[in-house]
Amino acid sequence: MASALFSLHHRDVFQKLLKEYVYTRWKILSLAGLCMGIASLCLVTSTKLIQPMVDDILISKDATQLLPISLTFLGVFLVKGLCDYLETVLLARFGQGVLTSLQVRCFQHIMNADLALFGATTTGDLISRLTNDVTRLRDVVTSSFVRVGKDALTVFGLIGVAVYNDPELSFISIFILPVVLWPGYRIGRRVRTIAGTTQYEVGIWSSFLSQCFQGARIVKACGAEDYETARAEQISGRVYDLTLRSTRICSIVHPLMEAFGGISSCLVISVGGWLVIQGRRTTGELFSFLGVLVALYRPLKSLLQLNATLQGGLATAQRLYAILETKPKIVDPPNAPALPRPRGKIVFEAVSFSYGEGCQALSDISFSIAPGQKIALVGASGAGKSTLFSLLFRFYDPLRGHIFIDDLDIAQVTQRSLRQALSLVSQEIILFDDTVRANIAYGCPHASFSAIQKAAQAAVAHEFIEALPQGYDTVVGENGSILSGGQKQRLSIARAMLKDAPILLLDEATSALDGDSEQKVQQALSQLTKGRTTLVIAHRLATILDADTILALHQGRLVEQGTHEDLLKRESIYAHLYASQVFQESPS
Repeated sequence: MASALFSLHHRDVFQKLLKEYVYTRWKILSLAGLCMGIASLCLVTSTKLIQPMVDDILISKDATQLLPISLTFLGVFLVKGLCDYLETVLLARFGQGVLTSLQVRCFQHIMNADLALFGATTTGDLISRLTNDVTRLRDVVTSSFVRVGKDALTVFGLIGVAVYNDPELSFISIFILPVVLWPGYRIGRRVRTIAGTTQYEVGIWSSFLSQCFQGARIVKACGAEDYETARAEQISGRVYDLTLRSTRICSIVHPLMEAFGGISSCLVISVGGWLVIQGRRTTGELFSFLGVLVALYRPLKSLLQLNATLQGGLATAQRLYAILETKPKIVDPPNAPALPRPRGKIVFEAVSFSYGEGCQALSDISFSIAPGQKIALVGASGAGKSTLFSLLFRFYDPLRGHIFIDDLDIAQVTQRSLRQALSLVSQEIILFDDTVRANIAYGCPHASFSAIQKAAQAAVAHEFIEALPQGYDTVVGENGSILSGGQKQRLSIARAMLKDAPILLLDEATSALDGDSEQKVQQALSQLTKGRTTLVIAHRLATILDADTILALHQGRLVEQGTHEDLLKRESIYAHLYASQVFQESPS
């Protein structure tokens, strides 16, 4: 059956789902299967009871059979109700277990993936895969892989009873079934294509919402509410059209089953009624057979809808496995050692890097930093300054060349130990929807409260934190929405101070501070950088006059290096940048 329904790739996905999320939960599925079997047997039994009820009670008017048959009906339906309840609870537990496992596995895989994944895939699409796709796949696993067991047992049981009791009427009533099954198969193939496109569009919708909500201030400042609303109508309209198409196609199963039920009932009533009149069948036998047909309708319809549901689920599974099967390129070598706490020597040796074809970011960069030195990186936007930071963190690997810390190639040590040796304060401030305390201690979960306070005081943040409604236990909102830009930046500085890494990376760390706060934080940073190797990306050149060495980058190349005084003495790029800033900042 699988080979008829699925291509080779889809069979692989189908088998992975069975192996990873169905077979591993065989105990709970066995209990659910037992309940399904008993419930199906009860349904079959209830159809068998129709014959004695009609023949022995209604026609023969035998009152002695009334109570036994009535109590038997009651017992059968009580047992069926209990089994249906247990089955529902067990399948809910199974389905939620599948959803949780899938979500955690996908989240862990994304968190461990290369940073390039977040550049190649929108945030909204990733969120959609972890929510919409995972939920849909859970429903497919529970309905398609599990509930089909109950429906199949019921269908085969009812057909078996019907054939055993009356082969002639059975043949007459179900000979049109293949005519109904073939369109059901065709429907499933169309649904798979539409489902994949729908999930893609849902990802676009999620990404659109994420961008608009995060950029709400810009939307309002630019008066772009109507423009974004028009875009929302366009995107949601595409999702609407695809969903409607899928619904129309899937709904064809209903009229097909109605036609099957109508034709079958018509034939059975006509032929069976004639047989009863001729005395070749009893009235109870005819009613019992009609009861089988009525009971057969729902599970048979469910099985016909299975293919459409399964094909849509496989399209969703493909999207999830496209993420899960993406192997990171930035990996630790086998048995890689941890980087010991470094003294802080850094060497870039002929490093070149490109984000993609035609996007050369760095070309043949070489320089050396002694332990404890302060090095400044200057240059126009796009010169490659932030790329150097990314390579040092090993978010990416160089295309050519090597980077060393204390004479150890950073590609040969574990990523975790490398990143523990580095602290970053960036102009792109990221705060989480958590307390002030948790945001400062992010990455240092076992830090004491006194250490957190000390870091905040050094970052000139303690005073405003104490003024918050719950002090250090105040929740800052999504990306620090209740804080000003300067306050958020001081929390990020406090986070780096608490980490106390031997190598400090500063990317315009004081750009959002007012004059008074900047002066205090600069003093704190001066204390923090003592005994540590510090790399500073600076756009305001007045903040790096005390740097041991200034590296000037231009279009991905290191064009000059030296102290502030040395570079000013020559006709250098740095000298022109500094002169232009002095001119701009001088009073008119």
